[in-house]
Amino acid sequence: MTGASIESTFAEAGAALASSPVLRGAANLPDDVFHHLLLQRRFVSLAFTPFYDMVIDALESPRARLVCRQVLREEYPDAAGNAPSHRELLVADLVAMGLDRDVVLSSRPTAATVQSIDASFELVWSALASPLRELAVICTAACYAEYLVAAEYAALRPRIEQALAMDDSVFYGPHLLHDSGHFKRLLEEGTRTLDRDDDSVPGSCTDSVQRCLAAKLAFYEQFTPDSPAMSRGR
Repeated sequence: MTGASIESTFAEAGAALASSPVLRGAANLPDDVFHHLLLQRRFVSLAFTPFYDMVIDALESPRARLVCRQVLREEYPDAAGNAPSHRELLVADLVAMGLDRDVVLSSRPTAATVQSIDASFELVWSALASPLRELAVICTAACYAEYLVAAEYAALRPRIEQALAMDDSVFYGPHLLHDSGHFKRLLEEGTRTLDRDDDSVPGSCTDSVQRCLAAKLAFYEQFTPDSPAMSRGR
């Protein structure tokens, strides 16, 4: 299995996520549903840091750990605290899109969102149980936290741009670019671990990608019209 074949596996997962009902119809989501989605998605973003900390602890390769540390440090770009973190920039974009700041700050995760965050940690534990744990952990980080996130934001972009131009965005716009860059850096490290004569390589990566895709799809199911959360109202 080559880097190109791994990337093809990721691309299939990204296409499957983008074609899911909620993301496929994102451009037509009413304001209340779209705002609810963004508020819940913020909590998934807040879990990015502990997810990456778990990934770093799980890796054995010094090079892979270095890349993941660098990715994590980019979330907090100024050690002196003078520049806002990516989490702060996310709130700034939400407010710029018309959400009331107090509503953003007082929002709480739904049960489905909490389950989604728990599922992201479970992805790392599952990767640790893989026969090729190093490759599985790297594939999990690259897929769940980078490639599929870029696919999510690309699918949401037309709806976001109804309220906020990408050139004016301080969070969503930049993440469309640098998440794909992070994926490529992680993929490079993943391919370094490959033993092309090991028959378990394709399965280890594919299994990790499919688990990541399932976790993402489960998160978005709560925003379908027939979901219990939507039928109860918010």
